[in-house]
Amino acid sequence: MPPAGYLHAGLEPETIAVRGLPCLPGFDPSGALKAPPDEEETVIHYARRLAAVLVGAAAAALTLTALAGATHLEGFGHANPVGAGTTSTSCTIASQCLSVTNTAAVDFSAAVRAVGGASGFSIGVDSTVTGNGIAIRGLTPAATDGWGVEGIGGDSGLGVFGHTPTGSAVSYGVEGDSGSNADLGAGVFGFNNGSSAVSAGVYGNAPTGTGLVGIGGSIGVLGYSPSGLAGLFIGNVHVQGTLSKSAGAFRIDHPLDPANKYLQHSFVESPDMKNVYDGVVTTDARGFATVTLPHYFQALNRSFRYQLTSLSGLQNVAVAKEIANNRFVVQSAKPHSKVSWQVTGIRQDPYANAHRIQPELAKPAAERGRYLSPELYGKPTSLGLREAQVLARAKPAATRTNR
Repeated sequence: MPPAGYLHAGLEPETIAVRGLPCLPGFDPSGALKAPPDEEETVIHYARRLAAVLVGAAAAALTLTALAGATHLEGFGHANPVGAGTTSTSCTIASQCLSVTNTAAVDFSAAVRAVGGASGFSIGVDSTVTGNGIAIRGLTPAATDGWGVEGIGGDSGLGVFGHTPTGSAVSYGVEGDSGSNADLGAGVFGFNNGSSAVSAGVYGNAPTGTGLVGIGGSIGVLGYSPSGLAGLFIGNVHVQGTLSKSAGAFRIDHPLDPANKYLQHSFVESPDMKNVYDGVVTTDARGFATVTLPHYFQALNRSFRYQLTSLSGLQNVAVAKEIANNRFVVQSAKPHSKVSWQVTGIRQDPYANAHRIQPELAKPAAERGRYLSPELYGKPTSLGLREAQVLARAKPAATRTNR
C-alpha cells in the first residue's frame, strides 16, 4: 500500500501511463509508472516522480501538435496560440534567430503566414528593430519577376502603408531603391488596372506641402501617353527655367458656344525674348500726345521698335520723341487725332541675359540622326528620340495583371 500522501493526490500508480515517451527513471518500458519498492518511501519521493511525469506529458503534447508528414521547427507547432501579455524570446546570433523555408512550387505558398485580428489596427506581423536595422526585409532571387514584399489591400484599404513620426528630420514613409541600369528601372513602380481616367499608378497627396517631387540627373519627371495627355495640371503652373515645346496655344470654352466647342489660339513667338506693349492715344490741338509706359519698362527692355497707325483718317503720324524716362511722344498731321501705337522691347533682365534663346543649335551627338517627330519627315518611329522609344516599349505594361 503506497503512503497516504500518494493516495491523497488522487493517483493510482498502476493506472498512470504516458505512452510514447522515453523510459525515464521510475518508468517501465511500457510507459507505466512503477509502484514504489516499498511503503517506506516518503511523499517527497512520489512528488518528484509525479513532476517527471508532468514534464514528459508536456513534451509529448508539444511534439504531437505536428501535422502528419510536416517538417517541424524545433519549439514551434502548427497551432501554438500565444496568450495575451506573453513576451517573446530573444537571440544574439549573427544571422537569423528564425529561418523558415518553403520549397513548394505553388503560387501563394508561404514560409510564414501571419493573420491579424478583426480590429482596424490589428497586425499580422509586427517587427521592430533598434538603431538603423531593417524590421522586415523581403528578397526575391535575381533574374526573376518575383516581389520581395507584396501588400494586398481591401476595396478601400491599403496594400502597403508607410508611416514616419512627426519630426524635423528628413524621413520617408516608403522608400524604393533600384540599382538597375536598364531603361525604366525604378525605385518605386506603381501600376493601376482601373478604368477611370483619373486612376493613378502612383498617387501623392500633401495637404500643406508638395504632392510629388521628382529629382533626376537628366529628367526629374517624365510623363508619356501615346494617345492622351502626358501631363495635366489643374491650377497655376510655374516653370523655374526655360520652357521648350513643339507648339503652343490657349484653349478655352468657346465664348459663342461654350457647351459644345473650344476656342484655341496659337502663341505669338519670336527668336528674341520679346515683350509687346500697345494702346491708343489722342493728340492735342497741336497734334502731339505723350505715351507713358510702365515704370519698369526701360529696366526690363532694350532695342525698342515702334508701330503707329492713324485711326482718324488718312494722315501722317510719327514718333516725335523716342523712349526716355519710360515715355515717348507721338505726333499727328491733324490735331485731335486718335493714334494706335505698338512698342516692343527685348528683355534685358539678369535671367534673360544668362539664358538667352538660341534660334539655331546643333543636336547633341546622341540625338543626331533622330527626330522629335520622325513621322512628319517620312521617317520610321524607330528614329524618334531615345526617351520616346523607351516609353513606347513600355506600353505592354498596360496588359499586366495582378497575381
